[in-house]
Amino acid sequence: MVKHAIVLADEDWCRAVASGKVKVYDFKRGRKKGIRSLSPGSVCVVLVKGLHYLCGEFTVKEVKKVDANEYNSLASKGLIHNPVSLSPGQKIWILLFDEFREYRNKVYQDELRDVKTSTSKEPISNWPIPGLSYIDDVALEGIRRKAVPPPQLAEETHECIELRLIELGEMLGFKTYVSDESKKCGNIELGSKTTLKREILPYADKLKTIDVVWYKPTYFKLFEVVLTTDMRNSLVKFVDTADLNAEYFIIAPSTNKNKFERTLTSAAFDKIRDRTKFISIEELSKIYETTIQWRKIIDILNLPYL
Repeated sequence: MVKHAIVLADEDWCRAVASGKVKVYDFKRGRKKGIRSLSPGSVCVVLVKGLHYLCGEFTVKEVKKVDANEYNSLASKGLIHNPVSLSPGQKIWILLFDEFREYRNKVYQDELRDVKTSTSKEPISNWPIPGLSYIDDVALEGIRRKAVPPPQLAEETHECIELRLIELGEMLGFKTYVSDESKKCGNIELGSKTTLKREILPYADKLKTIDVVWYKPTYFKLFEVVLTTDMRNSLVKFVDTADLNAEYFIIAPSTNKNKFERTLTSAAFDKIRDRTKFISIEELSKIYETTIQWRKIIDILNLPYL
């Protein structure tokens, strides 16, 4: 049976690996035993040092001990975050992986009171985790249930993502517009949630086909949801509004980020490139959920811009 593990990293490592460039986990303090129990296919869950929350996981592609030359070669390619300096002849254990999967929910170790391995007496919430702690399939699935809850498919539809953008804009004090008011998320008609109709939308001739618009008197934030439509077509719609004081956002699955970046390099998008950002569906969910909690806390202040 393949063994899995919880490994430690700092928050900066988690941010770096989430970018997709880092492909190596290195045991900077060295390990004399235990590491050989990991093998290709082992899953390593990453616990953030000091903050004690799980940021994500990766599947091991290879476990190996490398010398300074090989380690430095990997570091020169940008595959190691904050590499250490090795002296000639020194060796270090590393784990190579292809993909880091960032967890949707931030799960703290003390929330794992009901998660154990099939043989452990104590839940993981009580474990000291000094560097590497082995877990089995039972514990891994328990962690995943908390960190990556089953997706609610309705929320992944084009219409429901637009509804989330409309509600988020309202929470942040914007007037909102949606290009197709008749579309529904579940039984909620999108037009029932917006505050700007086409007939009173400023610059409606330019903005009427944009999926979702946030508006304040001095500027706009424009959103296009790209699930099955062409990325380029959505960016062209932004170019048509380039003379406005606006920021642009593409909302799409995280797997489309590279396509977004490649498409944006075209000279056709010179006017909007510096004002255009990519937000993954997962990131939008986090922004939405965090904003709901923030509004609950600060609403007592009755801030005039909200």
